[in-house]
Formats: sequence, structure tokens, C-alpha cells
Amino acid sequence: MTLLFLPAAALGATVIYFLFQATTLGFRIDRRSHPERYVPGAPERRLNLLAVAINWKIAKDSETQALRRRMNLFLLAALLGAAVTGLLVSLAARG
Repeated sequence: MTLLFLPAAALGATVIYFLFQATTLGFRIDRRSHPERYVPGAPERRLNLLAVAINWKIAKDSETQALRRRMNLFLLAALLGAAVTGLLVSLAARG
């Protein structure tokens, strides 16, 4: 086992953290854009993170858009982190 597995594991945990943060922001954005979905007694709906990321049927006010940009940064960081994690694991497996 090479020393590259430890940074790969740490980076993998960071990627999971970024995904949790993006999901939390996605729910905040969806709640701001569609408050009727979150009243008691309303049918439960699932969050469409992709629709929030591409700004589909999302409120256009500046605060919501700032939250959406922040969520997109978390998603981008998670994507890049996953790619680097894969590269580190690949290099570590070679020996």
C-alpha cells in the first residue's frame, strides 16, 4: 500500500462534504423558489439538483442567484475532487 491512499481518502471525504453542502444549498434555494412545496400537508417532492444548478424554474432574485452560484462552486469542487481522487487511486494502485 503506497502513501497515495491517505491523501486519496482525505480528498474523497472532502468530496462527500462538498456534495452535502451543495445538497443543503439546493434545498435552501428550492425552498426560496417554491415555498408552496414545503408547507405541512403538501405532497412530498424530491429535490432536482440539476434543475437548480442550471437555473430552471428558480427565483431570479439576487440572493437566490448568489446561493445558486455558491452551490455550483461546491458541485464543481466535488467534480474536480473526484477526478483527482481517481487519479491518486490509479497512481497508488500501480505501485
